[in-house]
Amino acid sequence: VKFEIMRETGMIMLLRLIGLYLTLSCLFAQNVIASAPNFEVMLEDTAAGEIKAIYQDRAGFMWFGGRNSLLRYDAYKYKNIQALEQKGGELKKVSPYIVTSIYQDSQDRIWIVSLSGLYIFDPDKEILIRPVPAEGELDPYFLSPLQDLKELPSGDFIVGGDGVGVAIFDKKTLAVRWRQIQAQQEPDSAVSKSERTVQKILIDTKSRIWITNNLGLNLFDLDTKKFTLFIPSPETPNSKDYNSIITLVEDRQGNLLGGTWGGGLYVFDTQSHQFKRFKNDPKNPNSLPEDAIWQVLIDSENRIWLGMSRAGVALYNPETETFTRFAFDYGQPGSPAYGAVLTLYEDRNKNIWAGHYPAKVSFHDLSSEAITVYRKNPERPETILDSD
Repeated sequence: VKFEIMRETGMIMLLRLIGLYLTLSCLFAQNVIASAPNFEVMLEDTAAGEIKAIYQDRAGFMWFGGRNSLLRYDAYKYKNIQALEQKGGELKKVSPYIVTSIYQDSQDRIWIVSLSGLYIFDPDKEILIRPVPAEGELDPYFLSPLQDLKELPSGDFIVGGDGVGVAIFDKKTLAVRWRQIQAQQEPDSAVSKSERTVQKILIDTKSRIWITNNLGLNLFDLDTKKFTLFIPSPETPNSKDYNSIITLVEDRQGNLLGGTWGGGLYVFDTQSHQFKRFKNDPKNPNSLPEDAIWQVLIDSENRIWLGMSRAGVALYNPETETFTRFAFDYGQPGSPAYGAVLTLYEDRNKNIWAGHYPAKVSFHDLSSEAITVYRKNPERPETILDSD
């Protein structure tokens, strides 16, 4: 009898040890400090300033929009793309100020959205031009500080920016058809300052139009021109950090993922209209690394990348609702340029590009697990900021 009891007790202890082993194995398998991928660091160059927009056009060129310049990269050299504008009575080449978005429409026109307004790229002259309507003068709205632009299913465009709300303009004539701020005579109270400040525009797989501003997430009805507001943090409705969504993407389940200035990451269920919020928990290494999320990217492999203000990049696993963070030694060989990641972009070769603050671009080659940081080479004057 004693032998049987001892054998059962031994089996229980063995099962407990196996359970403990499996638990520890799972914890180590989900190690949140992942081994950092190898980076290749090039020479220094900060002339372009922070990079907020990255895009690959259909011809294969990479575009980088910075504070001080717009660069096009052909795999050999960088070209500084500028606009011809009247300055002080003279026609001068000028760079757009803080490029916020780069977009290629169904007609292959490349649009440059910036805080100095809206431009179209002229491929023949390789300069930027203003969207002057076929009849009439340039609408002052296109000189406003703008943040984002998208093509509607009709082919017309919707655009929004800082303090000017959204506007819709014709795909052919480029004339503004409708604007949120109807006229200068309209009282300021009619549309609040928070409503006027547009951050991102997203047209989802069901052709619904989502617009973020300082109040939160809005569903825009194109027919009625009405906005339905969903506040991410209703307990703090006046908090820009918690409610202003500055990056917005749609996942394969139809949910919207949005990053904020300091309120963490939101996942919005478009069916229930409910937000789920993820924040940094210093006591939980599997939690969001930090609460300032500047960019969310869902790549072709369905991996969800986060670009943050200090913690670099991280990966979000929606199944386990955990985050994988990377330990980098920024500025050193083998690491990204900086820990501040303003934008992330996946090219057609499935490589990941990162634009940084205060400057520089990092390139993550998924095939070789390497990232290259592109900077000016003084021995090659045609690289970055070639203005010819």
